[in-house]
Amino acid sequence: MCCAAVFNTRQFAWCRVCAGGHTMVERRLSCKSKTCAECGECAVIWKSQHCTASDKWWIKVNTSPHSRGALPCTTVIPARLAKPMKTFITQQDEIGPVLYTSML
Repeated sequence: MCCAAVFNTRQFAWCRVCAGGHTMVERRLSCKSKTCAECGECAVIWKSQHCTASDKWWIKVNTSPHSRGALPCTTVIPARLAKPMKTFITQQDEIGPVLYTSML
């Protein structure tokens, strides 16, 4: 699911993951791999159901093969930094290297 994109989101009043009386979010994702796009439109679709109470996921996929066949996906996903991580890295850059010594 590295190159998947959400194309449909629904919320349900009762959970299908744990059969509880709380909300569940269902997302449908389609394959957006550049490798598959070169071979035609990919028919792979995932359905993920997320239980909001227990933070559990149930993921299903259809039986359609990728249009790229058995080739691995060559898309490199960039690392994503959250805002607190960027702030911490910036602060560390401003401090500069520090020499730590200990008295043994």
